[in-house]
Amino acid sequence: MWDSEIEFVNDEHREIYGQTKNIPGWQAPGDTERLYEMGYKSGDVILEIGTYAGKSATVELKGALANPERTAPLYFGIDINPVGVVRTLVNLEEQDLFQHALVFHHDLEQFVTEFDIQPTMVFLDGDHRYDGVKKDLEVLKRFLVPDVPVLCHDYTNTQNSTGQLGVRRAVDEFVADGWARLVGTNGCSAFLVTTDKCTGQHRPAWTQERFEARKAELTWPCSKQLYHRVVHRENENKKLKEQLEHQSAAA
Repeated sequence: MWDSEIEFVNDEHREIYGQTKNIPGWQAPGDTERLYEMGYKSGDVILEIGTYAGKSATVELKGALANPERTAPLYFGIDINPVGVVRTLVNLEEQDLFQHALVFHHDLEQFVTEFDIQPTMVFLDGDHRYDGVKKDLEVLKRFLVPDVPVLCHDYTNTQNSTGQLGVRRAVDEFVADGWARLVGTNGCSAFLVTTDKCTGQHRPAWTQERFEARKAELTWPCSKQLYHRVVHRENENKKLKEQLEHQSAAA
C-alpha cells in the first residue's frame, strides 16, 4: 500500500501544494503531497499533534474527502497553544472543513486519556525537541495499532545535526526498537508505518453524533472572538515593527 515514492491519486493531489501554500505553516511540497495521499488512503480517523494554523489539516481532510469510498472523515487535532487551536478552526471553517474537525487544547498524553479513538493515520508535528518527540512516540506506540502510517515533520531539518531539534534521533530510535518501519522521507518528513509491536487496542469507530457532541463542548464562539483579537494585535505589532525598521533605516 505504501511506497517511498508518493502515488498521485488525482489532479487535486498534484496541485494541492499550490492550493494551500498561502495558509500559514511550514511545509515542503513532499510533506503536503504525502499528507494528501495519507488522507486519501487512510483518512478515516486523522490524528495530528501540533496543528499551528490548519494547513496540514486542510490537506489531510481534502485528501480524505476526495476518496469516493469515504464520506465522513474525522479529524482530531492537538495543540498546546490556545491561539493555535482557534487559528486552526478558523482556517478550517474558511475551507468549509470545520464540520469534520475537533481540536483539543492540551498535549497528546492528556488526549489519549479523554478520547478512545483508533487513529488510521498520524501527523506528528508538535514539540521538536528530543524529549518532546520521544514522549509523543512513547504514547503513540501504546495507542496505535499495527500498519498505521505516521508522518514525522522536520526529520531532515539540518537543525537535527546541531541538537536544536531532536526529531531525527527520536524517530531513528523508535524505528531501531521495532515500533515502526521507515518507508522513506518526503519533503522534510520521515514516513513511517507502525509494526505489530505496537500495543494499541482496536476500538469501535465514533459515530458522527458522538463526534458532534464532543465538539459541542468546545467554546468555539468565544474562541473565535479571542482569535480575531489576537490576530488584530499581531497585525498591529507587525505594522509597528515595520515603522520602526523604516525609521531606523532612514536615520
